[in-house]
Amino acid sequence: MNKFKIIIENIQHIKRLELELNLEEFGIFVIIGKNGVGKTTLFKAIENLVTSNTFATTSHPYIYNIDSQITYLINDGMFSYCFKFNEKINTLDYQGSIDEDIRKNIYVELPIPFGKRFKQFRSLANIDKKIRLLIINNDFFVPKRLIKILNYIYNTKRFDNLKEMIVEKESFYAIVEDSKPYIREDYLSSSEYFVITIYKLIMKECKLLAIDEIDISLDSSAQVRFVKIIRELALEYKVKIFFSTHSLALIKTLTPDELFYMNSNDGTISFEKTTHSEMQVRLYGLQDYQKDFEELKKIVDLESKPIIITEGQTDWKHLKKALERLKIDELYLDLDLKFLEYDNEIQMGDTSLKSMLEGYKKAPQNKKIIFIFDRDNTDILSKYGDLEFNNHGNNVYSFCIPKIDSNLDLISIEFFYNENDLKKQDLEKRRLFIGTEFYQNGNSKCGNFQIKDRNKANKLTIIDSFVYKKDDIEWKNSVALSKNSFANNIMNEVENFKNFDLEHFKLIFNIIKKIIDSVDTL
Repeated sequence: MNKFKIIIENIQHIKRLELELNLEEFGIFVIIGKNGVGKTTLFKAIENLVTSNTFATTSHPYIYNIDSQITYLINDGMFSYCFKFNEKINTLDYQGSIDEDIRKNIYVELPIPFGKRFKQFRSLANIDKKIRLLIINNDFFVPKRLIKILNYIYNTKRFDNLKEMIVEKESFYAIVEDSKPYIREDYLSSSEYFVITIYKLIMKECKLLAIDEIDISLDSSAQVRFVKIIRELALEYKVKIFFSTHSLALIKTLTPDELFYMNSNDGTISFEKTTHSEMQVRLYGLQDYQKDFEELKKIVDLESKPIIITEGQTDWKHLKKALERLKIDELYLDLDLKFLEYDNEIQMGDTSLKSMLEGYKKAPQNKKIIFIFDRDNTDILSKYGDLEFNNHGNNVYSFCIPKIDSNLDLISIEFFYNENDLKKQDLEKRRLFIGTEFYQNGNSKCGNFQIKDRNKANKLTIIDSFVYKKDDIEWKNSVALSKNSFANNIMNEVENFKNFDLEHFKLIFNIIKKIIDSVDTL
């Protein structure tokens, strides 16, 4: 199989979509596009050639009309298949058979909740006895390359004990450590299992890997490393990897030959090469963001007092309220400063904060400007977290929130509250959850809750969405409290959110005081 062409007609918002992939041009092909343009429909359509029933199991009948059809042309029409809408069964239908070699050479990964990466739990249970016997007999290999890849992507060494077992001519993986239960690949997080699955498919030289929302189960630093790895592997093993993404961090790593904008002109879909800067304007409306940042800059420039600029829409709320309460206790009375306050319409993540910092440090400032990053991004931590604080010159400073102890290191600001305060319920019985409250399978250790995204399970991270009571089997009512609601409750001294212990916040204000008391000599 060297060419794959798909034509989608009259399905949902798509009047006509035509895409041809040259499978002999190895590497990655990435599409971006606004929500609703039809990206997921396209990936479902590709998988439908493999399963013949993807739409029947994942989509509602209302997306079709009498003229709905999908045509697949393989190798310039050497193989041709046309699925047409069948009114009798209310879905797309094809009466013939699909060439088995074509099916085997295409792998598609859909987003939540349909993707295989979100359904992996106990997927290897039927061969567990065979895997266990191989482990007991030390009948396994050390997959050095995969270990290196996983450790690189996740910036860790915890895969050093990964082993490879061969069962029925297939490779399976598990972390095997002395005196500990082994961890099968399908018991790893959804993102780790996903990476291993993609690695195995590339090793088999599967011709086309299609992945919708590749970034959905990977954090920003892992996304960048993952794409670097699969680009190299795709070229080495002669594979075409076709995926969609919304991640700015990932998009910035792509070359112009890899990045395409999926555009809809009244339902007629085209794929246009685009640059990173063009994409920001077309997809994210960067002009609007630029206006927001210009407004923030005006506020910063007009302020005469030292000003604190934080990551995220909630950090400044926690710090402002904490300082207010500490001053009531007659602490930090000489800290006369301002916080840059902004709402959730402005996306001030660590990347935006870093860009703002890099801009301000280039010119002299009339007061001290202090940029404060969270501690949960290893890339940011390696750049700004080595010193207690960084003096960039021109009255510009930065630091990462300090680690509290050896157990509370890679954290966001919510962890500066003690655990009892962090888990306080609001009047609707919602609260923040911590990833370490959950087993890898998504069930809580207390037995009362379950989470949809198992990628956060058993990790030191805040979970503020998609947490459900165990008996809510349809996942209808999340009992998680958003980070923003948590911060607002503290700011407004809502019942149950008063008088939190602020001892750990002193670590932050001690650094701020040192900066303000210091003399800028650079």
